[in-house]
Amino acid sequence: MENSRNHTVLTSLEEVTRYEKGNVKEDKDIVIIEKNYKLFLNNSPVYNFYCLPLNLEELGIGFLLNEGFVSDSTDFKEISMEENRISIYTSSDTSDTSMHTFNNNNNNHFNNRIKSGKIKDDKSKQIYIQDSPPHTSFEAEKIVEAGKYFKELTSELFEKTGSVHSSALCTGGKIIVVMQDIGRHNTLDKIMGWINLNKFKRDENFYIITTARITASMAEKLLKIGPDLVVSRAAPTTVAIEKLEKNNVTLIGFSRGERFNIYTHPERISF
Repeated sequence: MENSRNHTVLTSLEEVTRYEKGNVKEDKDIVIIEKNYKLFLNNSPVYNFYCLPLNLEELGIGFLLNEGFVSDSTDFKEISMEENRISIYTSSDTSDTSMHTFNNNNNNHFNNRIKSGKIKDDKSKQIYIQDSPPHTSFEAEKIVEAGKYFKELTSELFEKTGSVHSSALCTGGKIIVVMQDIGRHNTLDKIMGWINLNKFKRDENFYIITTARITASMAEKLLKIGPDLVVSRAAPTTVAIEKLEKNNVTLIGFSRGERFNIYTHPERISF
């Protein structure tokens, strides 16, 4: 498995006043580091991130791909990091599509996407529908094994801070790469960026594991990434179930230990 982490400092020791059962004391607490980065595409501002300062190139490219600012065939010429700026340059001029989701005062992912007009109705969702081979099958035991390993790989930072989500790209029972961030959407953008940067061949055998609940906006990003199977340690929403069902994606929720719930297309899971 590729390690998505580097030597970047991810936590800070902060002073706190603790209260427990009537007792008060001064103490220290480990707190996750959150930083602000502005994403630019060909020198035009696109988005304002608050995120974990890790895998920023993947985050920028993945966001542009998942939000439709660029296509899978885009030729990325250069990626540069300057202070709190992520600058991405392509071979084609995309300046006419910029600024639509950039908002200095509102960094909520869903609200910014509404303002950009990128929330589409069910009819337009037909563009996401994928023809997955009917023979695609995933073994329940391998899903459980990968889930246990995923928890081991991601538990350290969460246990220290309680402030991160994690998502992993998997094939069979093997985890290829893990991405972590404060925002659950960011973990999927980072995976999409990693796929592009590493020319990962997406076939019917790869899937996504995540700690995040699967909502409508998460489902949309997952459909852009294109797995046949999504495994979450958390719960899905009704809209997410509907979207993934229509798009022929198997959705598993509450994957913990030896158990999980299958919400859509259970025929893909072999027991």
